[in-house]
Amino acid sequence: MTHVLFDLRVVDSHWHGISRYAVELFGALLKSARDVRFTAIARPSCPRSLLPPGDYRVVPAEIRPYSLREQAQLPAIIRRANADLYFSPTYVAPIASPIPFAFTVHDLIDVSSPDAKLKHRLYFRRVLPFLVARADVVVTVSNFSRQTLIGFGLPAEKVALVPNGHALASPPDAVRSSPRLLHITNGRPHKNTPLVFHLFRRL
Repeated sequence: MTHVLFDLRVVDSHWHGISRYAVELFGALLKSARDVRFTAIARPSCPRSLLPPGDYRVVPAEIRPYSLREQAQLPAIIRRANADLYFSPTYVAPIASPIPFAFTVHDLIDVSSPDAKLKHRLYFRRVLPFLVARADVVVTVSNFSRQTLIGFGLPAEKVALVPNGHALASPPDAVRSSPRLLHITNGRPHKNTPLVFHLFRRL
């Protein structure tokens, strides 16, 4: 039986898109994966109610993503977990992972976006290239990001395209019968919300 160590440190009381991605993906894997045993890394400050239900062990680690402590301390945590594969649902992973690892690159906007935080720009330009080079598999959610990673020199067979899904129930008839727009955004300029509304009005 394969033992997967799934990193849920991105999940905390500050809920955002990648938190949702991590919880939905892990919950789906718990229900569907066969002959796989899971252990999760989670921050003790994260309420357990935010984590998906299921049969798995939780390893506490109060280590913030994108921190130096992450690179220094995660390898030992991974080693003690005695897992076969480490998976991170976001851009972070230990460069010195003692086992095979994979992680998700959602997009690469922070490489060039002027509104990206300095620490994120530095991480994307200085650390991420080492991670994608060392990872056994890099998951990405769009074909554009996949082609960008391949353009950086990553072998195509190493980049897995797994588009985002959704966990929404079917909309009621009143919603289906009239024009509606669902635009999921965080308000950052690169999301281009004014253009989205402009195009919707033209439909």
